[in-house]
This record gives sequence, C-alpha cells and structure tokens, in this order.
Amino acid sequence: MKNFLKKQRENSSIFQLWPIFFTYSLVSLVYSVILINIVNISTLIWPNTPFHVHAIQSGLILSVRSWMWAIAGLFFGLLADRFNRKILFIITTSFSAFSCILFGIIPHSSHRTLWIFFIIASVIAGIGLGGNYPLVHSISSDFLTESQRSQFFGIYYALNLILSNAGMILSAIAFKHGWWRIFFIIIGLLLGGSIIILIIFLKEPPRAHHSSKKLAHILKKEKISYSYQLNRASFRQSILTTTNIVAIIEGIFTCILFDVILFLIIPYLKEPPINLDSNNVSIIFVIFALPAIILSVTFFTQKVDRWAQKGIKIRVDFIIISVTLSVVGLIVAFLTPLDYISTGGQINWGDVFKKPSFWLFGVIIFTIITARVLYLTNQPPVLQAINLPEAQGFISSVNQFLEIFASGLAPLVGAAALKYTNNNFLLTALICSSIGIPGIFLWIYARTKIINDIANIQSILENRAEVLHQSIIIEPER
Repeated sequence: MKNFLKKQRENSSIFQLWPIFFTYSLVSLVYSVILINIVNISTLIWPNTPFHVHAIQSGLILSVRSWMWAIAGLFFGLLADRFNRKILFIITTSFSAFSCILFGIIPHSSHRTLWIFFIIASVIAGIGLGGNYPLVHSISSDFLTESQRSQFFGIYYALNLILSNAGMILSAIAFKHGWWRIFFIIIGLLLGGSIIILIIFLKEPPRAHHSSKKLAHILKKEKISYSYQLNRASFRQSILTTTNIVAIIEGIFTCILFDVILFLIIPYLKEPPINLDSNNVSIIFVIFALPAIILSVTFFTQKVDRWAQKGIKIRVDFIIISVTLSVVGLIVAFLTPLDYISTGGQINWGDVFKKPSFWLFGVIIFTIITARVLYLTNQPPVLQAINLPEAQGFISSVNQFLEIFASGLAPLVGAAALKYTNNNFLLTALICSSIGIPGIFLWIYARTKIINDIANIQSILENRAEVLHQSIIIEPER
C-alpha cells in the first residue's frame, strides 16, 4: 500500500507537466512530416526528376531545420538558466505555430522559389524546436525527483514517436490528395491554442529543489531562492567533467547514427524494387514501432528508474546497449530481403504476413525504436545528475547543439553515401553504422568516471547549503 501511494504521488507530479506534453504532442505531429514526404516534396519542387538527382538539395530542407534547432537551442539554453522558463517556452511554441502556418501558405512558383520557401519555413521551425529540450530539461530537473525522470522523458519521447508516426500517416494522405497545406495550417492553429494553455496552466518551478537533499531542505524551510549563476569556477567544476565531455562528443556520432537509420530505411522502402507509397511505409512503422514505444514507456522506463536507484551506472549501461543495438540493427535491416513486399506500390498484407523475412524486418524496427527510447530516456537523467542547477539549461543546449547539428548532417551523410555507392543501400548501411561505434567506447570509458563526477557536484551543493544555512543564522543576529 505504501509503495502504491508513493507511485501515485510520483505520477501526480509527472502529470502536472501536462501542458508540456500537450504542446509537444502537437509539435510531434509535424516532426517527421518533411522526412516521410521528402520524396514527394522533391517531386513537388522538381517534377519528373528521380529523387537521387536532387537528394542533397532535398536533404538541406531537413538539415537547415536541424542546424537552426541547434543554434537557437544555445540561445534559449543560456536564457533558461537565468529567466522565467514558462515565458521562454511560450515564445518557442509561437515560432513552431508560425512555421506551420508558413508551410501551409507556401506559394505555387518556380522550382528555385518553392525550394527557398521550404528552406525559410524549416529555419523558423528549427528556431521553435531549439528551445524545447533545454527548457524541458531545466524545468524537469527542478520539478521531478531522480526516480521520476526516466518515466517523464519516456512519456515525453513516446508522445513524440507515437504522434510523429501518426503525423507520417496523416501527412502522407494529405500529400497524396493535395491537402498538405491544410494539414500544416490546422496544426499551426492548434499550436496557437496550446500557447493559451501554457499561459494558464504551466507553472514555473523553484530552482534546485531536487538537486541535493540538504540544499533542498534549506531552500524549502527558509523559503529562499537559489540565486547561483554559472561562472568560470563552476563552469570548470561542472561542465568540464569527463562524463559531460563524453556525452557531448558521443552525441555527435550517435545522433548521426539514429537519424541516418530513418533517412536510409524510408527511401529503401519507397524506391525500386520495393516501391511502397508513403502511406504504406507509415503503416509498417506503426505496426512495429508503436508496440516498441508502448512497451518502453509502460515497462522499461519504470524499471530503469527503479534499477537506477541502485546506481547511475545502470543508466550508462542502457545507453551503451541502445547504441550497440542501433549499430547492429542498421546493418541487419538491409540484409533482409523485402523485394516481394509490394506490387505497384500496394501491399497484399495476407501474403506479406506469411513471409518470415517481413517479421525479421519488423523485429529490427522494433529493436531500433526501443533502443532509441532507452537512449533518450537515460541520457537526460545522467546529464541532470552531473551538472549544477545553474548549468542545466546550458549543458542541455550545448549537448543539443552538437547532437542536432549532427542530426542535420545525417541526411547529407546518407545521401552522399548513397551517391558514392551508386544507390547500394547495404554498402551505405555498413559505412554509416560505423559512425555509432565510437559512442559505445566513449560511454564505456565514462562509466569508470561518472561516480566521481557526481560526487564532486554533490560536494559543491552541500557546501552551498552550509553557506546558505550560516548566512541565515548570522542575519537575524545582526
């Protein structure tokens, strides 16, 4: 009964952040729209031209969004450590809403002008996305205990994965019937409504109330605010730790790996000899990705939060496992024969379900998505544990900057590898899978250092708690 009540309290705290979940759900609906429809968009801009001819220009539509996402994240990350995060979150959501409206009103024009408008809308979308993670990372570190964070990020990323898949299907239908402008405008208007929800319901949490037990006790008991700011000394003590450096460098390799997987698999399914349309590609992802997401959120994240109470190394182990599975999965996916799957872009599901190789491919998709969720739900709690409260926004934005910049490179890396190998997907997968290997070894090394890094942070916070306590005692005597 006691454990049940504790779990209920934890769930209540997590779901007090429902305005964030709601807003991110809407953003997620358009998250993968450009990716899943990249061939359609290429055809829209350059009719009657094979995708690979303009693969790099098409990839730039995805890349510029990612690069602006990274740059804007640095700016909002610095602001998150100093100013009201609720207001900043409303601002970033406004950019997301405006970008959707702009996508919806892109004019019919020449190839070059149409491409430029897609680039501009992607830039604005990137600015909107840029502040999301640093702000959520900072808010959750002050709102939730360490035992709640994998569950929170599990829900957060599950919404992204589920609704981005839903967005894939809806947008594929919209592009097929020429309704894609209406799709973008509706999401833009809904995001406008979410801004009102954020204004009314999102609460700004006090800083540092879940960073150290002693410090939290002082802050709550004396009702004082945590006013420390990042300076040279704290930057050196917090940001330049071994685990932080590993997380930053590793993130570059891993994000290229994660994004290049989707960038390669989608054209692989849509081009000869398989020739699936966007709708059927989305259905395959939903069949196998949705169970992976649900299982990860309802089972794995709660288990990991429980196991991680025994030590932070558990989270590092899951990060290592997730990257390893992604490397192996990328290679095996393109070793699986699927040329029988489609006739004229359509699937005879009765025949396809009888093929063992189809289920093997499905297991690979299931494994890759599960691995990605495990990575995404364990990396943020690790970063929160090894950084000071005043560095949460900064470190998450720096990490995001390099990771998203790397994600922006993924379409270009995949496209360049495809062109170099003359559209040989298996050879391209072998080349691209090697990108993830350095991350595995970097985290194995960080596993030997993380306990000392956390101990140093806790020591700083304990000293600050003592300083605050002494200042409170001395002040009344004056």
